[in-house]
Amino acid sequence: MRVRNEQLDIEGEPDNGGRVRDRQRIRARLGAFAQVNPQVEAGIQIASGNSADRRSTNQDMTDYADRKSLWLDLAYIDYHPSALPEMRFLAGKMRQPWMSVGDIAWDSDINPEGFAARYQKQAGATTLFASGGYFVMKDNVDGEG
Repeated sequence: MRVRNEQLDIEGEPDNGGRVRDRQRIRARLGAFAQVNPQVEAGIQIASGNSADRRSTNQDMTDYADRKSLWLDLAYIDYHPSALPEMRFLAGKMRQPWMSVGDIAWDSDINPEGFAARYQKQAGATTLFASGGYFVMKDNVDGEG
């Protein structure tokens, strides 16, 4: 849970009341994560947000104390077979399963949806890793199916 005040001031634009403002925001996340058995983990998490924006769980405190929205943020199964302890198979809406350096290619706040496989093995001072997946960005089926 987080509560904060945020000031927006866009430099170079006239202060006409529309581009400079203070706003109060909240963010809330509630999750349940379980070890189903030695090879399976599952997780589900809901989070606040102004809309279905995949990048932000911040919620503006506006609209005269109206009720605030909650969204399904995570819902996944993580299978890691005992025979291959370095391997993980994931399905659902998950945290990013790949190695990443910053937010250059994919915003770290976005939880992808689909299937993924991840392998990671320590070899001395070196870590070997590989990941792959199938992620749905937009269902492109028309009205005829």
